[in-house]
Formats: sequence, C-alpha cells, structure tokens
Amino acid sequence: MARSASPMLKSIVSACFFYPLLRRWYFHLRSLDGLYFPLWLLFHCVRLRRRAVVLRRMEALGDVVCCLPICAAVREKHPGLAVIFVTSVTLRPIVTLSTAANGAYGSTSSDFTVRPGYLGLVEKVYNITATDNKEGAGPATHLVDDLAASCDVRLTERQPRLYPPPSLEEKTRRKFNLPRNRPLAVINPGPTWAVRNWPSDSWQTLVNELNNNYDVEIIQIGLKRRMVSSPYDNLKGVRPLMSLLRIDELVALIAMSRLVVSIDSGPIHVAGAVGTPVVGLYGALSPELFLPPKSRGIGVYADVPCLFCHHKTSVGHWITCCANDVQCMSSLTPAVVFAAVADVLGKGKNN
Repeated sequence: MARSASPMLKSIVSACFFYPLLRRWYFHLRSLDGLYFPLWLLFHCVRLRRRAVVLRRMEALGDVVCCLPICAAVREKHPGLAVIFVTSVTLRPIVTLSTAANGAYGSTSSDFTVRPGYLGLVEKVYNITATDNKEGAGPATHLVDDLAASCDVRLTERQPRLYPPPSLEEKTRRKFNLPRNRPLAVINPGPTWAVRNWPSDSWQTLVNELNNNYDVEIIQIGLKRRMVSSPYDNLKGVRPLMSLLRIDELVALIAMSRLVVSIDSGPIHVAGAVGTPVVGLYGALSPELFLPPKSRGIGVYADVPCLFCHHKTSVGHWITCCANDVQCMSSLTPAVVFAAVADVLGKGKNN
C-alpha cells in the first residue's frame, strides 16, 4: 500500500504546486483579451455555425441584469445571428444563468471593446448605455427601457429572468451552512453612494424588529472593504456574508430567500429576476423607475420636498453628498420599512 500511495502522493503534491501557476496563467491570458477573445469567439461561431451580434455592458450588477431582455429583442432584430454578451469576468455568471445569450464572454479589463467586422465574425455591436450616464440629466424611463433605448430595440418582455439550478443552491447552502428549517431573509445595507445609504442605526432597529417578530435567518450581504471600516460591518443579529459570495452564489442565496430588503442596488434586480419579493429603500431615485418591472417589489421612501431629485434636470445631488444632507434617507423611519416587510412576510410569531 505504501508503494502504491507514493505515486499518488507525488501527483497530489505536483497538482498543488502547478495549480496556482496554471490559474495565474489562465487569468493572465484572460487579461490579454486580444489573444483569448478571438479564439473564444471563433469557437462559438463555429459551434453555432453563425456569425455574431455582440452586446457589451461591462459593469454594474443591476445594469447587466436589466440588459438581459435586450438579448431576445436583438435576436428578433437579427435573425440567424448568434447573440454574444460581453461583460466583466465577475458578472459573466449573470448572463450564463439567464440563458438569454448564446455565449457570454468575461473580460478582466473594463476597457475591452469589440468592433463590427471583427475577424469577419461580428456583424453588429451594441454598446449598451443609459441616459443616467449623461451629465446633467437623470433618467425619465425605467432602467430596463432606458438601456434598451440605446440599442434601438423594442422589448417584448421587460422582466429579466435568472435560473440558478438546484445544484447551485444546494452548494451555496452547504458552503455557508445555511439552515434548512428556517426561512432566509437577506438585507443589503451597502455601503454605496452616500445619497442611497440608510443610517446604520435604522438598519439595526429593522433587524431587531425582524428578529423579535419572525423566525428568520437574516443574511447580510454587501461590501466589506479591506482596511476601511463601515458602520454596517457591526450589525447585531445577522449572519454576515459581506464580500464572501460569488455572483452565482448571490443569485442562489436570493433565490432561496423569502425576502430581500435593500438599498437601491443590484440585489434588488437579482431578486426580481428570480422572483423573490423585495423591499427597496429609495430617496434620490424613484422606485417606479428601478424596481423590478414584473415581480413583487415594494418601494419605500420618506415624504420630503426634494424627493427623487436624481430625475431632475440638472440632477439634484452628487454621488458623495447633497445640499440637504440626504434627508430623503435619514427621514425614512424603520417603522415604514418594517410595515412593508410585514406586508411580505405576513403575521409574525407574536401575532
């Protein structure tokens, strides 16, 4: 046994040694899009026996989710062509879990672009943008429609859909030791833009109310920046998974949950795409233009004179602050948010 185990042990040691090198080589190759992408594109065009039309949106989780309905509209506009979606390597799983495109390429460079006529394989390129990206004017239509307008297509279905397989949900549950006998509730406090943040003490009050009235496991997602502390890092009564979830795991977690409570950000759009009810917290931005179009979503906000200033011309705030000290968010009370949560969860354990 010892003799037979020796070659196996050497194989394991070799694998442990070479795997980091191969992994580093793979991601280095991925960063050299000029070398890797032509091979990738050629493979998919040969496999599908079609030339391609390329949709490109490199960043923002919520934006990429909201771009998914464009794939079907572009397929109708360009029959016989393969729909290829180009995005960041981090967000690529969003496209693959949607099955909306024939292929999804993930780049490590935010500047990666594709031109029409590329290698004779690309007939058309749509660089998806939003009016929200233009200075001095906020969006006047829903984000899904706003993004589609940049491609000059008419949408037949506006609600994006994601389909995480049961195997992914099970792996996610096991990896993070999520309970099977208690419902999951996801909260996403951020942080994000200052004008979208809700005070940390308000989040703590909401968490306390949830724990006091419902038998749920509260999972906190969001960002946890290294070497920079955030008031949202120390909430009590939650399971902290900030910055620990891959994108596909985030989708699986939200799909398994009874509820998502979030500031205006990508997880709201993910919740709509998997059919999980969501309570979104709004102030500078209007929930009518950002909540999932055809999924259960409740937008809560405070009654302040400067409400929804993001949609004015010119926009009434900056990313970092506003002239009114972000009263729209600081005036939003935990009682208002909890009432919306109770509307989704129904009667609590104390009723």
